Amino acid sequence: MTRNLPLYCRYLWQFHVSVGNFGHQLKQQLLQLGCQLGQHPLLLALEAQPDRLALEELGRRFAYIPPASPPPQWQALVTANHAPSSSTPLDNALSEAEQFIEFGQIDMAIQTLELAILASPAEAQLYPPLLKLYEHLGDLARFTWLARQIRDRLATPPEEITGMLGRFVQTMQQRLNQHRLAA
Repeated sequence: MTRNLPLYCRYLWQFHVSVGNFGHQLKQQLLQLGCQLGQHPLLLALEAQPDRLALEELGRRFAYIPPASPPPQWQALVTANHAPSSSTPLDNALSEAEQFIEFGQIDMAIQTLELAILASPAEAQLYPPLLKLYEHLGDLARFTWLARQIRDRLATPPEEITGMLGRFVQTMQQRLNQHRLAA
């Protein structure tokens, strides 16, 4: 409705990834709607009906998912200069997740925050909303997966993040113990 073509294309890409080989007719209808909004290179790429690997590559090319594994020196050399009026990737991820939550798309909110954390694992502001969603769903398995990914990317996460993750584990253990006592 807001005619935000780049955001529409991102959602369309996520839809293609989620649906996989199914929903061909719906994919075509959504692609046509995107073309009515304007021209975008992703729309042209999706017309070719890419397979799973091609979709993943498109996701990397359009920065919908982080690169496979950038060399450490790239992270140290790259600095971003943001004008005060422009929003940062952190702000974008948080606001996008809030929008998903408002519309009841909790899984999409979680996915958005997870991707943002995997792209910037040292960004402490991304963790509280994601941990709150994990806690709400009681999704310890997904948390465990994310914790492994963080450990792989950051050998020693900052103390602030380690503390948040530790408190989350304690909360989940308390909830599990309470659930056991109630049963």
